[in-house]
Amino acid sequence: MRASALKGHTPVIQFHFRWTHISAIAGLGRTDCMIRLHEGSIKKEQIVEFLNALRVI
Repeated sequence: MRASALKGHTPVIQFHFRWTHISAIAGLGRTDCMIRLHEGSIKKEQIVEFLNALRVI
């Protein structure tokens, strides 16, 4: 993702969610970090999918 700002000012990235409930799942691999956002509650199938993806990194 790329953002631009005036010289000497920190770029600000804005993203507006319209969800009423957001859940996040995060994990650390040996060299990276992974974060996923889900609308509503996280289901067990999404956790298994996340853990499998985390094993790859």
